[in-house]
Formats: sequence, C-alpha cells, structure tokens
Amino acid sequence: MACEELCVGYQRTTVARGIGITLGRNEILAVLGPNGAGKTTLLLTLAGFLAPTGGSISVDGRDVRAGSARRMNRAGVVLVPDSRALFTNLSTLQNIAIAARKGGATVSGVLDLFPQLRTRAKVRAGMLSGGEQQMLAVARALVQGPRLLLIDEMSMGLAPIVVEQLMPLVRTVADETGTAIVLVEQHVHLALDVADTAMVLVHGDVSLTGKAAELRDDPGALEAAYLGTTGTPGSSDPAGSSDPAGTARRPEDPA
Repeated sequence: MACEELCVGYQRTTVARGIGITLGRNEILAVLGPNGAGKTTLLLTLAGFLAPTGGSISVDGRDVRAGSARRMNRAGVVLVPDSRALFTNLSTLQNIAIAARKGGATVSGVLDLFPQLRTRAKVRAGMLSGGEQQMLAVARALVQGPRLLLIDEMSMGLAPIVVEQLMPLVRTVADETGTAIVLVEQHVHLALDVADTAMVLVHGDVSLTGKAAELRDDPGALEAAYLGTTGTPGSSDPAGSSDPAGTARRPEDPA
C-alpha cells in the first residue's frame, strides 16, 4: 500500500495533510499523536469511508483514490474500528464465520492465532472480556483476507496489563499472515515495540517519521514531535492535547 501527499478531512475541512506512506507485506506502521491530530480520520480515508481531499492511494499498484468503502474492502483494505463493531448477541464463532471470505484466513487458522477465542467459541461476543473482544475484532478482520489491516486504538477501554498482552499479537498477525498493518495507538512505546516504522501527527501535520526502534530509543525526539517543535510550522502549541511525556510512557510507568 502506498499513499502520496494525502490530504484527509470532512467536506471542505482538511484535518490532515501531506501524508506519505509506503508499506510492504508484514510491515507495521504506528500512527501516533495527541487527540484530534487526524489519526482516525486518516484510517477512515484509507478504508474508503471518507474521500481524500487530495493526493493518491494505491493498493498493489492500483490507484484506489476514488474508491468507496466497498471498493477498498474488495481491494483488501479492512478496518478494525475502536468500537470493535461486534455482533454482541452472536457467538464468537458466529462472528468470525459470518465475516469469512474466500481467500481469507480460515476460521480454524484465526483460532490458532488466538487460542483463547477457541475456548470461548460458543460464548456470546457481548459476554467476552474487553481483551477477548479485541481479539475477536481482529480475527473477524483476518478472515476477510486483508492485504492492509487498519487498527484504530486497540487499547481503547482496556487495562494496561491487557494492552501489554495484546500488542505482541499485532506483530504475530503481521509475521504469520503477511498482512501490512497501520496501527493507531495511544500507548506509544508499546506500539513502537511491535512496529517497523512510525509517524507522529500533530494538528494534521506529519511532525516526525522514522524507524520505530530508533524513535523508541529517542524519547526527546518523540516529546519534541508531540510538542510540534521538530520543524512543522504552525504547530508549536498543541493546546488541549495530552501531555507528550505522559503519552510516551509505557502504561505501567509512574506518572
């Protein structure tokens, strides 16, 4: 998947601009940044739910800039929203089976990736724990055969210890299925632990990009990026955003 000079927003309002992404098989990009930076809007655009206001998107070399959500899904782009959007009255197994598509992972295959779901196969999705529901949301996406998987705030509403258990599964999914992944995440260091590359969005501008391992080892650069002091004009005071130093901590780190 690749996008160049991508601009995203709602009608005449541009939320994020000048975004460039290139992802190959089993590569993970972590998209980081304070609240309101345009991260979810970017995912909704890549998934086809919003039309880009500029730039281009291609999947396997095919231009899909004008594609609808259905067209993007057929091209292999699948979104796991922060709401998870499960059928809570259906069982775990039914949620997976109803989404299965020819060419996607098998039901048995995703249960091998998430063995905890196998033991909960007959349990209604609404009765699963938050962590199990997140596993189910990803499993349901994988049986659709994604080339590009978009995961929005995997940690939403989950206890830090659960997030620590779930995040390595993102790396496992990429490595074992070959799926490219764009991961929007608030737990910066946990995301950087599993990602190959990372991008920080601040006020809709790309404040920092680089290899995830290098950014993880340079907290000063991350803090500067969150503060908008890395050369991005007009974004030096992210009023109302979360504390960048706090955002970059691991969940178990003291305040």
